[in-house]
Amino acid sequence: MDSHERDSKNIESKGDSQTKTYLKDSKIINSNGRSVVNEKSGFYEAGQGNLSTTNNQSQAKASVANATNPNSQILSSKDKPFTQKTIPNTQKPKLLERCNWVYQGYNASDLATKKLYQDYHDFEWGIPQHEDRRLFEQLVLEGMQSGLSWITILKKRAALREAFDDFDPVKVAGYDVAKIESLMKNSKIIRNRAKIESAINNAKRFLEIQREFGSFDSFIWGYVGGKPIINAFKSLEEIPTRTELSDRIAKDLKKRGFSYVGSVGIYAYMQSIGLVCDHLVTCAFYYKSSV
Repeated sequence: MDSHERDSKNIESKGDSQTKTYLKDSKIINSNGRSVVNEKSGFYEAGQGNLSTTNNQSQAKASVANATNPNSQILSSKDKPFTQKTIPNTQKPKLLERCNWVYQGYNASDLATKKLYQDYHDFEWGIPQHEDRRLFEQLVLEGMQSGLSWITILKKRAALREAFDDFDPVKVAGYDVAKIESLMKNSKIIRNRAKIESAINNAKRFLEIQREFGSFDSFIWGYVGGKPIINAFKSLEEIPTRTELSDRIAKDLKKRGFSYVGSVGIYAYMQSIGLVCDHLVTCAFYYKSSV
């Protein structure tokens, strides 16, 4: 279980600030607002746009396909091999089933937080990430999360991106004492000196790996041969907090001088960048290998 667990037909309803997602005729209905790619961040964010503006990954995550069902819709995925989980047609719409951790660790009446968590689950968690800056960002965020809840990090992510120059590793690696002091005065971010200094150190180590392997993407995805690990867990209790692979990656990163990269945090990192997919088999966003 990672840090997050720990702690096509679109209908828009004007004047209703709460978003509800349903399944109907094997398609997802989103009654108000849809998650789209933020061009600056590279991640999915909610509130405007439509599914046609997302990339193939978001379409694959936000649609349910079944090749044997004539009423289903088949969408291609950038990161093969994936096939969609089959969800049968129903005459009566029902709530979309997600992994249980989406509903844990916060007040259920907090609809804004609920939507933030749901969007992260639906459009980011378990989706393969290959852009180096985003891989660096997620590595820093996992380090910042140590001792805190993941929802706290998600709420502060926009402020952290602004404070850390959109997690450009070249810029972060060049931060000096004055910049550290400036960050320590920023009440919108995680003001922990050890974590801030770790982010700077890890940026330098990150650049070293880029020089050695051509990209951090090549380095980290090399551990799985370029293909994500697709698990088939039925309950949260089955999902590990660490594995032999996360142990090995953490050990290798520490040897290279990285900090805040324990095995538990690295397994959460693997899940967040899609190196491993731990969506439960009962989840509408679960994928299984087509091989």
